[in-house]
Amino acid sequence: MQIDGRGPITLDEATLARTAVLNSVGIGFFIEYDVIDDIEAGRLVRLLEEWTPKISPLCLYYPSRRNPPAAFQVFVELARGLARSSQNH
Repeated sequence: MQIDGRGPITLDEATLARTAVLNSVGIGFFIEYDVIDDIEAGRLVRLLEEWTPKISPLCLYYPSRRNPPAAFQVFVELARGLARSSQNH
């Protein structure tokens, strides 16, 4: 489903959008981490929660290089391990 919003204001910057929503200007689509305190305090409520896809808590993009530095390889393996363990909980 796609809904094209129409109204006096459309924002693509999360901080401004959050401020607008907190001031009852409209609704917004946010990364939960950015607004969890507002949700827990009752300043914001979730809408259409059953329509919101679950996403991985971690996304890591990096160039594919044949010989990345050892420290980078360790970091990637740590990130993968954390991602796997969070999927099991």
